[in-house]
Amino acid sequence: MSELAELFAFFLALYLFECLAWVPCRAVGFYAFAGRWRARLAFHPNASWSVSVVLGKPWPPLSPPWLAEPLPFAVDPRGITCTESDLRRLRWEELAPIAASGNHLESGDLELAKVASRQTAAALADALEKTRLAAPRKREAHLRRLLDTRFDLNAPVARRRQYAKSVRSLRVVSNGLWLGLFGGLGVVVLTNNMLILLLAAAITLVLWPVNSVCFLLTLRRVTWLPRTSWPDRGKRLVAMLSPLSAVRAADILAREIWANLDPLTVAAALLSARALTTFARPRLVAMQPRTDDDLAWWRDEIRQRMEQVLAHRGLDVATLLAPPVREGKHVSTYCPACLSQYEPGRAAGEPCPNQACPQIPLRAFDEDGQRGPVSPAGAAS
Repeated sequence: MSELAELFAFFLALYLFECLAWVPCRAVGFYAFAGRWRARLAFHPNASWSVSVVLGKPWPPLSPPWLAEPLPFAVDPRGITCTESDLRRLRWEELAPIAASGNHLESGDLELAKVASRQTAAALADALEKTRLAAPRKREAHLRRLLDTRFDLNAPVARRRQYAKSVRSLRVVSNGLWLGLFGGLGVVVLTNNMLILLLAAAITLVLWPVNSVCFLLTLRRVTWLPRTSWPDRGKRLVAMLSPLSAVRAADILAREIWANLDPLTVAAALLSARALTTFARPRLVAMQPRTDDDLAWWRDEIRQRMEQVLAHRGLDVATLLAPPVREGKHVSTYCPACLSQYEPGRAAGEPCPNQACPQIPLRAFDEDGQRGPVSPAGAAS
């Protein structure tokens, strides 16, 4: 391998690392490919990891992973329940003032959660602090307003248009920088033409500072991102001082667009009916009523809004939740989320052993009287 090829491989490896978005495990990435939107769960090797990764498209036109995430805890008029750890309930009366520190949500010395974006943390802190200070009889109304905001059906498309308009110049320059850096160097590796190398170097040296200026101007002009939610100074400096990071400068802003929306809201605005059904089923199942459920208020409020979102897309909830075709008399239960089927050794009511379905109780095939096949729109993921 020539020295130029080694340099190209080194730049490519660094750039692919720049394409990774490190986010909380609950986050979902959305990206467009060949005109179709797709959803990807954040990847983490096992449940012990505190962070996950979503990969953005590395080729022009640059397409960052647009992020959305469910709330990191359950809330109800009594308090906040730590659903991602020990299910401990923190009553409103015993909580210290709730504030955002970067993308961390804190109550005094207690860290409530780490979220995917700074703007999400600020919005959550504001809504939860108002709830904490409200009279007990008014807390339910505050929480419902918070959930209504997260399930706003008009927000995903409107925000995407805002973003596209505000970063148009930055994306044009970033694409040019990408082509100069990787396209030019790639051609040189194949042809060993030094004139092309000089041309690629000139394009890179010109567009690199231009990209940095565009990034700063974009930050100052956007109306949807307050200064308190700007990326921290370190990320801004790296985006300006490194050409490999400069290419992905718009990605830093993209994660702020949808992160305070529920993933189902974004999915309903972007995905096809079939993909949306696959995406929605486990989330809707997780919010179904349970016996002696301490989070009944929370699940009921979320489920109602999920059903409204799906109805807006013309999807029937009963069809979506239909059981799978029974594989034979040797199976007696199934998981309503992942649709796995189990023999009598696993009884109805036991949690599904699939790690992707935490605490989802199994159902018996004769439990609800439905034995028909799942429609194509309701096929399992």
